[in-house]
Amino acid sequence: MFGDKRNSGRNDKVREQLENGGGKRAWAVILDYQTRYGSGSYSVVPKDMVDHAKLTLRVEPEGEAAFEATVRASFSHHSPRAGGSIGVIFDPRDHAKLAVCREWAFAPESIGKPRTMEMITAFLSA
Repeated sequence: MFGDKRNSGRNDKVREQLENGGGKRAWAVILDYQTRYGSGSYSVVPKDMVDHAKLTLRVEPEGEAAFEATVRASFSHHSPRAGGSIGVIFDPRDHAKLAVCREWAFAPESIGKPRTMEMITAFLSA
């Protein structure tokens, strides 16, 4: 799982608003992933490290034309990367209002595998 609720920020607020008010789920391809900065604590090994990143996405909603969006989000433990996929929720009337669903991120090499496809289908039908 890529997400960390302790470091959620604006993304989770937008996600909650959309989940409670007409947001639409879609799948997105990560076109670019840029770490803006990292945070966390160090001892002997990095602990609770968080990447604060900017993602450029190609959102592919069912029954609509694909569109590009840029969003900022934080990721702990493992960060997604370009070529991977991630679930999003967006406002169908305003594509600029979009949030990533960090727990639904997949590495490029897992796309197309049966278990991943089952999980994507579950996300989209929820």
